[in-house]
Amino acid sequence: MSSIPTAVLAWVAAGTVTGGCAERALAEPAPCDPRPTAVDLALDVEPADGPAVELHAARARLEPGFPGRLAGEFDDASFSVKESPAPAAGEAPTSFSVRARRMRYDARGNHASFSGDVQVTMEGLHLRCDTLEVTYHRPEEYVDFVATGSVRVERPSMTATAGKAQFDGAGRALTLTESPRVVGDAGTLEGARIVLDVDAETVTVEEVRGTFRIRTP
Repeated sequence: MSSIPTAVLAWVAAGTVTGGCAERALAEPAPCDPRPTAVDLALDVEPADGPAVELHAARARLEPGFPGRLAGEFDDASFSVKESPAPAAGEAPTSFSVRARRMRYDARGNHASFSGDVQVTMEGLHLRCDTLEVTYHRPEEYVDFVATGSVRVERPSMTATAGKAQFDGAGRALTLTESPRVVGDAGTLEGARIVLDVDAETVTVEEVRGTFRIRTP
């Protein structure tokens, strides 16, 4: 994907952006770090081929070319895919946001990496993990992600844990592996893989083992 033109960036609360060699070339001919830095950065990215992305960060080290190219490292960051105003018939609305201590993002590749107390909120489901790799598919308007390290998934009446979780945005399924376990009103289940259907709110367990509680009328 080519670099995002300046026109598609809409500042929300730009914060303070400094640095970069362009503004210093005349005054300081000595070599400098070409990466701009930012404090309290907040912006909307509005590409022509998909819904907007909202990004906030307490601190940022941006790659050269900002704002024509949005890429860099972000601290104390939040990243949200904003909902489409009118999803097509039969399609679920986009709702996906992440908070983390550190984020690496490049708008050209529609890819983001998160680490440190990562928290994901997605359509009634809350996930925590140590690291997260996200790929956003345009113009299909869905995300895939892989969460690793102390994964914990919470939704009403159910909590699941695992070493790894992979979300298939096209199939709307979250697959837990590496000692997955789910605890709910019906009991505690373990297996080789546990698959959560985000829309149907069903749970499928492969090679199931565990305990069940049956409620009498």
